[in-house]
Amino acid sequence: MQPRTKKRIVSAAIASWQNAILLPVLLLAAGCMRPGAGEKAGPFAAPSDLIATMPDPFNIHLRWKNHAPAAAGNLVEFQLWPEGASPPADEREEFLILGFLDAGENTFRHEDLGSETVFTYRIRPYFGKCTEPVGITTGEAAAAKNQPDEPEGPLEEPEKNAKRASDLKSVRAPGTFAAAVPTDLTLALSGVTHLVLRWQDHAADADGYLVEISRYPDRDFQVCALLPPHTTSFRKTSLPPETRIYFRVRAFFYGPPSNRVTKTTGPDPMRTEQPKASLGK
Repeated sequence: MQPRTKKRIVSAAIASWQNAILLPVLLLAAGCMRPGAGEKAGPFAAPSDLIATMPDPFNIHLRWKNHAPAAAGNLVEFQLWPEGASPPADEREEFLILGFLDAGENTFRHEDLGSETVFTYRIRPYFGKCTEPVGITTGEAAAAKNQPDEPEGPLEEPEKNAKRASDLKSVRAPGTFAAAVPTDLTLALSGVTHLVLRWQDHAADADGYLVEISRYPDRDFQVCALLPPHTTSFRKTSLPPETRIYFRVRAFFYGPPSNRVTKTTGPDPMRTEQPKASLGK
């Protein structure tokens, strides 16, 4: 595969993102439930009728139908292989997360792609209620220049007030769905633009936790961290100074995926251009 020159920056960014974020996502997803694709009944139903179109050789547009009334959102998942490659059978089931969408969204655009690459997609809902949002205001910009570096991620500290397994509730069962919601979310600045979130875990069988962030208390929340099950803390760093920011936390589980669709991007136009005929002397 020979990607176009102007696509190399995009390809490098995808590779970096996969190494930093997507590998943990794959490890977390390895233990998730795998009901059959295409299930259209019940509160945890799969999306269906996923289709992919290509308005040009390097852009892929997706559309599907949602059926799960209890969904918190959808994941757009994908695989990519060089055209003509034959991936091992075990890797054909490994999907990377391309994006988190709201539950009502049913379209997605994957654009400015590399040439001669096979892309396979599926849509997977995720379920779980979130905490009420909690807000905090970061510190002054002048002081941010001198704050020490801190690692972003779950805190390495002894568990306090950890619940017994018998006290935890199933997030997958409609009867205990609400009881598995995390509680007692708190925020505290650990630096001028760094903060620590802590909460109480109540979910016996979640696939993990999502930390969501917004500038507003009632809209526009975006996932900023995907954490392992039974996590109860997270440090978020490099926030903008002097800014009111809101967080919420969600214990979640993966629902059944949609059908899969596959598209192959076009050839590299730089490589396929015909050489100009040389002029005779």
